[in-house]
Amino acid sequence: MRAFGLALKYHRQASGLSQEALAELCGLHRTYVGGIERGERNLGLLNIFAVCDALTIAPEAIFRTTSLFLNDEGVRPDELLRKNDPNAS
Repeated sequence: MRAFGLALKYHRQASGLSQEALAELCGLHRTYVGGIERGERNLGLLNIFAVCDALTIAPEAIFRTTSLFLNDEGVRPDELLRKNDPNAS
């Protein structure tokens, strides 16, 4: 859950959206979005599609990003994600 939350946060920030703005776009509560990003809440499939639609990304993209955060020890730090991001400058 933590890796997915970090992937969501990464894409949200890349889109220039606050948690509140993202929540409003996809019909969720701001505190729920924060809980997802911290790995405290699960996100159902319909809400994954709603979040990806609001971020204008394909669901596959958020799962690919999630996999970049995972390693044998658990979750990777943000720096490793940026190194693996072909769109990072």
